Amino acid sequence: MIGGFLHSKYQYITEFFERFTTSKNWKLKVTLLGLCLSLFFAFPSYNGYVKGAFDEKWNAVSQQIKAPFTPVAYPDDSHYSKLAFRLTVPIIAHILHFQRIGCFLIQYICWIVMFYAILSLTYSIVKDKITSSFIILALSFMFVGNVMVSDIRAIFDGVAFCFLMLTMLSWNWVFIIICALLAYYTDERALIASTFLFVWFQVRQSDFKAFALRNILIPSKSSIALVASWGIYFGIRYYLSLFLGLKTGTGGANYFTHQFNNMLFGAWSGLEGFWIIVLLGFIVLFIRKMFSLAIIITLCMAISLYVAFSVIDITRSVAYIFPVVFICLYIIKAHENVTSLRKYAFITFLVCCFFPTYYTDGVGTLWFFFPLPWRLMGLFTHLR
Repeated sequence: MIGGFLHSKYQYITEFFERFTTSKNWKLKVTLLGLCLSLFFAFPSYNGYVKGAFDEKWNAVSQQIKAPFTPVAYPDDSHYSKLAFRLTVPIIAHILHFQRIGCFLIQYICWIVMFYAILSLTYSIVKDKITSSFIILALSFMFVGNVMVSDIRAIFDGVAFCFLMLTMLSWNWVFIIICALLAYYTDERALIASTFLFVWFQVRQSDFKAFALRNILIPSKSSIALVASWGIYFGIRYYLSLFLGLKTGTGGANYFTHQFNNMLFGAWSGLEGFWIIVLLGFIVLFIRKMFSLAIIITLCMAISLYVAFSVIDITRSVAYIFPVVFICLYIIKAHENVTSLRKYAFITFLVCCFFPTYYTDGVGTLWFFFPLPWRLMGLFTHLR
């Protein structure tokens, strides 16, 4: 009885999206739906922003916009001491003569482009509109899709996510280098996450059913471009450090031993239901005895998770491993039919949908991303 009821609802939703995605502009429609769902269920606290809750952070960014390459002395263990090489948004804002509102505009543009890029990337993998739509719906209910709530604090994760997704989507080596650099110089976490991009470029160029260790060791043109972006990044960073005196504080990155109580929930909150896709990808690898690729992906995840658990912002740091979802989706697609893919994507959506977005911060702090109705009530009840 219950199984029949659930199956009928699944069929109804699937048929709805079959009709919804029939037009030529279906990607725009699905993207818009995802954006609306994201803002409705996780709306930024602009009330808190107007009241000055984040003024100190925005003042630091405003100073950086005014003079992007001028060193500013901050306490070594403060967030502001990490801003020296996070130059993408400040430089864009400096060139366009933007201040705070302009930075919000940059973030929203990148957030919209990110949704469209993720939809395009997913469709390029699965070649199915329904599965791609379910992935976007799931995205709307987890941190990466809800990043605008966090980005009122002037940390610009949405910009970094956007350029990481554009890098994964591209086949042009010049575009790969440019987008990758823009991601790295938004936040150093993107540089660490780029290890997944290397694996992705190697996987997507091969016949995955005959995948072997040599497919990882022999670099593709896209992978070579990515490696070049690493060299360019460190070269520019060395120049800025040596000749302009820019430097990053070393404090605030030694919390690993203090975070054990937060690790499991922090890891979950970074990907939420998308861990299902990751798990299924690993199951396929083990069934097909592709242990070398499983080990390489595991090492990339271990490095990223170690860094995530070593800093205060666990959820946003874990979320930077999001590119692994597309690697695992590619793996699953190579060995499963469209019907199975739709069901996996739908289950992922349900898990993300029914699990509210939480943010793990510090050594025990949890934030709840409030929906729009709650934010409206906050205007009258002084909620932040």
